[in-house]
Amino acid sequence: EVEGAPCTQAPQELTPLQQLLQICSQSVDTSQIPSMDAFIGAQADLRKISKIGEGTYGEAFKHNKIVFKVVPVEGEQLINGAPQKMAQEMAAEALIALTLTSLRYQDAGGREQQNVTPSFVETFEVGVCRGPYTPELVRAWHKWDKAHGSENDPVDSLQPDQLYLVIAMRDCGRDLEKASIASFDQARSLLVQVALTLAIAEEAVEFEHRDLHWGNVLVRPADSVSLDVRLRGVDIEVQTHGMAASIIDFTASRLRTLTGALAYCDLSCDPELFEGTKGVIQFDTYRWMRRLNQDDWSSSCFATNCLWMAYLAEMIVKEKAAALNAAQKRQLREFRKRAAQTLSCCDLICDELFQGLWIAKANAL
Repeated sequence: EVEGAPCTQAPQELTPLQQLLQICSQSVDTSQIPSMDAFIGAQADLRKISKIGEGTYGEAFKHNKIVFKVVPVEGEQLINGAPQKMAQEMAAEALIALTLTSLRYQDAGGREQQNVTPSFVETFEVGVCRGPYTPELVRAWHKWDKAHGSENDPVDSLQPDQLYLVIAMRDCGRDLEKASIASFDQARSLLVQVALTLAIAEEAVEFEHRDLHWGNVLVRPADSVSLDVRLRGVDIEVQTHGMAASIIDFTASRLRTLTGALAYCDLSCDPELFEGTKGVIQFDTYRWMRRLNQDDWSSSCFATNCLWMAYLAEMIVKEKAAALNAAQKRQLREFRKRAAQTLSCCDLICDELFQGLWIAKANAL
């Protein structure tokens, strides 16, 4: 298995870039890599695209309900002061995103899936494309920079032959950091939706998110009063209380695909991740994860998912509690302590906080 990359079944002679192309269902002939214009233009009207956000390694653009994450890869030019991501690193994220999207479907290859959830962001396409950066996206970048002040280098400073990995996914609303929670039941529902999503992925593909801070939980008004999922072949109905949650960003994640390939990011290669301020729960959580898995990021340790559930409960109490009374805050704090001691989300979904929020449908038994 390759650190930070999937253990693919590809023949040994393929380069990491060719392995990434194969994961993206593209030709391994690198001369066939499409331009950014062609790749993104096939999915969106470039004249109407806008920038919506940024990260250290790339940019996020949106048109209609599609968000495009654009990450420079394989080049020698520094990106925002840091080395570019290599194909080997991005292969893991691509494989994880596509695998989690496959959990949306009731059946795979004609066989009924035992574990189904719609609550991971739907990835429409992952692909490698070549520069130059599309002029419409450059304009969108500068417009956003004027309004918000970008911390990133201008995208038109990149080389014209730069390679990019583009992940096209569904827009799932605003992140929890910017959202408001209307009631205690809505807070409970949000937490159980995330816990069930993690439990289903633990069971299906040995999944750990490993970076589930409140920027990576998106919320939007729910389409209906309940949500249907399946865990271990049992159909489950979850009360939404008006809010639907989705999980995004699998840069740090780990899973084993349905064909047995291991994909993970070796976080031991990023020592700065563990050096954040003590007492800040997000940074403490990275260190607690490392203590649990003894810095072996290839290994499976579902308790890391429960640490992030504890973190989310804490953030709701600290930052989203306007609609909660003292007793409700106390219940969330007690849940936080229990979650931090729980070994998997498959166990955590039975916590007393979630009583009455979900039922296993009798016809599935």
